[in-house]
Amino acid sequence: MRGGGGGGDIFSVDDEDEEEVLDENTEEVMELGGVDIFNTSVEKGGNNSREENVNAASSVGAGGGASSISSSPFSVYWPQSLRETTDSYTIAASPNLGILRRAQSITSSPYLGRKDSDIKSPLLYGYTGGRKDESVDQLSNNQSFSTIEKSSFLSLASVVDTEAKPYGCSLPQTVFNGVNAFVGIGLLSVPSTVQEGGWASIGLLVAFAIVCYYTGTLLRKCLESNKDIMIYPDIGQAAFGGYGRLFLSIIFYIELYFSLVEFIILEADNLAKIFPSIYLHVGGLYLSAKHLLGILAAVFVLPSCYLKDLSVISFLSAAGLVGAILTVISLVLVGVLDNIGFDQTGPLVKLSGFPYALGVFGFCYAGHSVLPNIYHSMSDKKDFNKALIICFVLATSIYVAVAVVGFLMFGEDTESQITLNLPSKSVPSQVAFWITVLSPMMKYALLMNPLARSLEELLPKRIAETYWTFILLRTGLVVSTVCVAFLVPFFGLMMALAGSLVCMLASTIMPPLCFLKLTSQPSKLQVILCYTVAALGGVVAVLGTYSSVYDIIQSL
Repeated sequence: MRGGGGGGDIFSVDDEDEEEVLDENTEEVMELGGVDIFNTSVEKGGNNSREENVNAASSVGAGGGASSISSSPFSVYWPQSLRETTDSYTIAASPNLGILRRAQSITSSPYLGRKDSDIKSPLLYGYTGGRKDESVDQLSNNQSFSTIEKSSFLSLASVVDTEAKPYGCSLPQTVFNGVNAFVGIGLLSVPSTVQEGGWASIGLLVAFAIVCYYTGTLLRKCLESNKDIMIYPDIGQAAFGGYGRLFLSIIFYIELYFSLVEFIILEADNLAKIFPSIYLHVGGLYLSAKHLLGILAAVFVLPSCYLKDLSVISFLSAAGLVGAILTVISLVLVGVLDNIGFDQTGPLVKLSGFPYALGVFGFCYAGHSVLPNIYHSMSDKKDFNKALIICFVLATSIYVAVAVVGFLMFGEDTESQITLNLPSKSVPSQVAFWITVLSPMMKYALLMNPLARSLEELLPKRIAETYWTFILLRTGLVVSTVCVAFLVPFFGLMMALAGSLVCMLASTIMPPLCFLKLTSQPSKLQVILCYTVAALGGVVAVLGTYSSVYDIIQSL
């Protein structure tokens, strides 16, 4: 047999005997879809005697298009769809087109766009946390994530005689993916952290970035401890069993929901800044500009949420980084051209604002949940640490620049969204406004899709696969985010709450704990650093959550 070039684990069959072997192996692997595999545990980096047969059968399923077999024993548990739905946040080079294309999971169906398998995935299961039943097959090999994910680009006939080639994201592409994951709407609130915590908040920002870089390297070591680990919840499962997987999955989905709520708040605030005189007054119903425009923004993004195949808009996830760069340029131009200047001052330290600042920073660096996807999308995984360093240097530079420039322009009057301080009639301001408005609109469906798909998995199959369930579930999620945004319309405080309550867990607490659990002999220095980072993350999470909740209650 011979591996197909760049299109996944596609095997050419040279004679009838090999076809029979593949058929037998395929039937053997399909039996893994039964009840027995639900009660398995996974050994770190282990192998078994049937691995090659399973890999061969899995590759046949991938080449078949509609038929698919999960590539990891982790993927038979909830959420099965997370890997596929979060791969849309990364880019990879297509071997046959030579342009940027989206990574697509072999577990996805190109026809339905939302079914991962015909097996219902349980929430919890029997797992011993590091030991593997000998009867369990490992369903992936040493090839990179990217070499087994692109079977949708090429048919079997077109690659059967092509030599296998390294495939995946280059270092620049990986850096782009990473910066795009870590630089988002949090950029608008970093100037307010200086207003709340003083200039010392800049030091906290840099220190927090260093900590998050360190925990990112720990996640890489967790991924390398077991080649079957593909997504963040897999790490939780490998370290702490079923409850670890469930915990990290819930954290990720809460992060997404907070982001969706923040999108609606952002849309309402900035559209009201652009169109301040718009309102609706019909009978006893009165909608202010913020409420009316927030509802209209939700109505605008709703059709994109009904797309079953989001690959048609997945390239829009790259808009975040481009928008961030343009926002920085626009902000500087406003200060220079509109005679605002950069001469505001403030205190060095305001301890009372540190919890808010750290909560916002936690939200800003809440990209750890997709780091496994970025890692596996690389063609040369040895460059991951280098890519991670560049990502954090670039992301932190952008955050520091906006924080310093924004506060120097507006000082103690800095709003939770720096765009709300900009003069309405200025051309650079208009550019910043519309970038701020359009970027979340383009990304809303992409962020909601993983959450909607995970909820579908929890429903009975006969209900989950109906058209009305698909429509009602997504409509309900959009409506709920609008309601929460109107009930708690505080952009900065909601961001600080999300950063403290959930993002801090994903970025500073769980990575070191999982690393210690999955590493057989960590050094004393590693143990000290990991427990220190986790403990400090826990303290910040508690203080930040309390501070944010208290401030929200006081503001209602």
